[in-house]
Parts: sequence; C-alpha cells; structure tokens
Amino acid sequence: MSQPIANFAWIRLSGEDCQHNLLVRILRTMEEEPEAVDLRRGDLIKRYLQETLYTECRSEHNMSFCGATELRPIGSELIESSGGDIDIWIASAEVPGSSMQLGTAETQGGFWVAFDVHTPPELKPLVHRPAKPMRVRLIAEDTPSQAEPDQTAPSP
Repeated sequence: MSQPIANFAWIRLSGEDCQHNLLVRILRTMEEEPEAVDLRRGDLIKRYLQETLYTECRSEHNMSFCGATELRPIGSELIESSGGDIDIWIASAEVPGSSMQLGTAETQGGFWVAFDVHTPPELKPLVHRPAKPMRVRLIAEDTPSQAEPDQTAPSP
C-alpha cells in the first residue's frame, strides 16, 4: 500500500451575516477511489456542522465548494496540525486534480520564496501569483493510522 496523500478541499459556508471558510484535509491512498474520498469528506463536514458550527453560529448556511488540491502545501502547519483556525495563503493553480496551492507563511513574499525552493520546476508555471491571505478552519480527519502523508504528491 502506498503512503497517504493529503487531499485538501476548501468549502465556504455563507450565512446571512457570516462567512466561514473550511479547509478539509483527508488522507488518502493512491488506490482509493475518488468517490470514497468524497464520502469521507462529506461525513467530516456533516459532523463539523452538527458538533461545532451550529453551536457557534445559528445562521442557516449555503455551502460552496471553492477548490481542491493534492499539491504539497507550503510550510508544515497544514500537514502537522490536527485542526483549528489557521492563517493561510491560497494561489490559483492549473494542475490536473488541483485548483489551488496552499501554504502557511508570515508574508506573501515568504510564501513565494518557499514555493520557489520546494516546488518541482515543471509545476511552477502552473501556479499563479498573487496568493491571497485567508483564515480557515482546518478540519482534519482522524485516521486510525498515524502514517506520515506523502509530501511529494503526484505530479501531473
């Protein structure tokens, strides 16, 4: 069995007077069907809505899928964190299977320096500047196996 890959989905929940940006992290194997990942993500979001959001915010919310990625995140916080509010940078991407590049850094300049150092040359032209800052609520799937996810992520 291959090493797990971190799959991230950005979900926006919009209420009458509020907006919540969720970043849902699922660890998957290369052998796992996309439908299974979608089901696990849906279960995780449903649990978050029932156990957390409805106690923090009583508005009715519309849910929007804003993007997904399996590109290696810039910085280690998105992989190492078990969840919570995190300030991130998001850049659009045109990589098969990934519509965004995510990362943590103090500044946008720091994000791009780390991107340039750690990203394979063939992927660099497929990720677009600028990146925008955003605070997200990271929701990470509890996995029985605490295996370290594969940080190389599949190349297109």
